[in-house]
Amino acid sequence: MWQLTIDRLPSTFPPLKTLGTASSLPQPATRLIGRDEELAELAAVVRSGDVRLLTLTGVGGTGKSRLAVDLAHQLIESFADRVYFLPVATATSADDAGDCPRVRAA
Repeated sequence: MWQLTIDRLPSTFPPLKTLGTASSLPQPATRLIGRDEELAELAAVVRSGDVRLLTLTGVGGTGKSRLAVDLAHQLIESFADRVYFLPVATATSADDAGDCPRVRAA
């Protein structure tokens, strides 16, 4: 695998999505702004070890999924079993999720 770099173009790229990678998280196109307090609070809750499932609720379009993805990126190193992203936006029943790997955070 080679990485081509050209002046004035990005020279760093997210990890490749291949077998054995540490996650299956989507890479946001932009940086998350103004949610530092929420991210810190959620990270503390998940890292406490007392939480097996974290649900973010709210009105559509408020950034719940984006917040969860950024949180999961922060927590990749904290989970030896990896971090997976399971998109459920189009799911209409539990059967739609199918057989997925153990979901740790996301």
